[in-house]
Amino acid sequence: MNEELIEQIRRNLETKSTEELLQIWEKNDRNEWSDQAFIAIQRILEARGENPGPQGPPASEDIETQGKAAQADRRQRPGCVTAFVILIVLGAIVAVLQQVFTFVAGPVWDEGNTFGAVVALSIAGLYVAVAVGLWRLQNWARIATIVLLGLTVLLLAVLLFNGIFFAVIGLLVNGYCLYWFAVNKHYFEPAT
Repeated sequence: MNEELIEQIRRNLETKSTEELLQIWEKNDRNEWSDQAFIAIQRILEARGENPGPQGPPASEDIETQGKAAQADRRQRPGCVTAFVILIVLGAIVAVLQQVFTFVAGPVWDEGNTFGAVVALSIAGLYVAVAVGLWRLQNWARIATIVLLGLTVLLLAVLLFNGIFFAVIGLLVNGYCLYWFAVNKHYFEPAT
């Protein structure tokens, strides 16, 4: 269970009266309230000296309602992750197009062009794989993103020390993205 999420829900529900919480508990509407919400309600009631007692059967048993409950249990991808994935894929497409134009414009058998193309296409493939993992909210993709952003931040810090001041913006943006992915692990945990 995600204790951080339960604690956040608990803080939000503390404003409700004991009677309201007992009604929610007894009604046991799993379409309206998540498992984490019921854990939070139970903790609030126990802290208030109340015995929540037994819950009624789940409020709805029909197939449509079960489908809605299953859909509610699915993890929601944050909009910033969606935007980040789109930017990664666009960057990979630009890298591939750049290599195509390099081959069209230059000598095909030039060893420098060939090596550069292999490296650029490999990196583009890596970024696309990470983008697919982030789209599916896979934790390995979050870790790979942290590593790649960390390397980018280090490179931009070196460029900054060499007097290239455009690196400041890149350093701030990539540093914030690195922080976000490091702190928001809960989005990438398996669905309950």
